[in-house]
Amino acid sequence: MADLFDAFASTYGRRPKQRSAPPIPPVPGEPPAAAIGRRLSGSWLGQNGDVLVMRGGRFRLYRDRERYREGRVLLHNEQHLSLIDPKSHRTLRFEYTESEGRLALRDPQGRIHLYKRIAF
Repeated sequence: MADLFDAFASTYGRRPKQRSAPPIPPVPGEPPAAAIGRRLSGSWLGQNGDVLVMRGGRFRLYRDRERYREGRVLLHNEQHLSLIDPKSHRTLRFEYTESEGRLALRDPQGRIHLYKRIAF
């Protein structure tokens, strides 16, 4: 997957918009941040302007200011993770790699989602 980073172009010239949604609430009994790996915790800007936030075993994926999904992050190993959305009862599985503040997620259909870290 290291070659995925060749796909990064100059698409990150934009700044993320301020979000009006409430912060991700802590959930008692959820795994600590180490459960998803310190290198994955933080906020990530996607190539299409979406923002992925992962903290404390939880995620929130913003499509725009008003639309977002949230749920749990499950780290299977150093190459695979799942985003579990309890509202839609969907589990999105990805192969992933992270290097130098860049994150690449590949879904089972082969689509690649590229992100750049914007905050820890």
